[in-house]
Amino acid sequence: MLLKNYPLYLIVAFIAFTSIAEVKAQHAKNVLIIGIDGLRGDAFMSAYTPNIEKFMNMGEYSYDADMGTKNNCVAGWASLATGVWHKKHGAKDEEFKKTYFEEYPHFFSLIKDENIRTASIINYEPITSHIDCCSQIMLTSKNDNAVKEKAIELIRMDKTDLMILNYHELDVCGQTEGFGSESPSYVNLIQKADSMFVDVLTAVQAHAKKRQEEWMIIITSDHGGEGTAFDGLQKLQQVRYAPQIMAFVDVNGAIKVEMPDYYLNLNDASLVNIVPTVLDYLNISKPFYLDGQSNLKSMEFIDAD
Repeated sequence: MLLKNYPLYLIVAFIAFTSIAEVKAQHAKNVLIIGIDGLRGDAFMSAYTPNIEKFMNMGEYSYDADMGTKNNCVAGWASLATGVWHKKHGAKDEEFKKTYFEEYPHFFSLIKDENIRTASIINYEPITSHIDCCSQIMLTSKNDNAVKEKAIELIRMDKTDLMILNYHELDVCGQTEGFGSESPSYVNLIQKADSMFVDVLTAVQAHAKKRQEEWMIIITSDHGGEGTAFDGLQKLQQVRYAPQIMAFVDVNGAIKVEMPDYYLNLNDASLVNIVPTVLDYLNISKPFYLDGQSNLKSMEFIDAD
């Protein structure tokens, strides 16, 4: 197209329209990660969670995603955020004595220059004070419900394209009353997480339809538990392995496990797979040092079979 043959005001309008189209294309994909601290797989299966169950049955899930060999919130969230296990990032407990976040940074730092607006709403303060160094919106809330309400606000106001939510009340309950279905309070908080999830999901679905956007939603634990403990119990199935769920919300607000060009597969689910999965989804190059593998698969492999 020879723009010099057109009036100046038409050229300016064309450039402006093209720039807007490019931004919309960049923001066509959105990501929501919900971390439920201390969510144990067998207790989740026994709790009444109709909203999450409906979501997972339309997506992809694992009850035994690998949470790693160091099981606590610090190590778990550092692995989730960096895509490497604790032997690389060094975060083992709340003292943060010797960490290597400069070598293995929060994955938000890899996408700050991609015009993707990032947000973290957290109910476990060490995440914001030590692990998350680069969220454009970073909020620490006093309870899980406040996390949910702020998330819905940001979604409705179109303030973020990539958001992490942290629910911590279940973990606190597990450490005081026990991790597992034998603890009524623990089960009640799982069911509370289910109710909060559907509120956020409804906001995402409405926003996806309104803006014609696509979303990837990931729900994950960071560790399980046994009795009132977890750290040092990594040999126990119910401690090291915990639930993880992934699905898409399309531009019509429908929940799906696959899109025209790609699909999700959680046969090999783990905390460190979240970063490469999100980066693949957003078409951002993955650093060489990641310990995880992407759970996002190309449809080309299906067509080739």
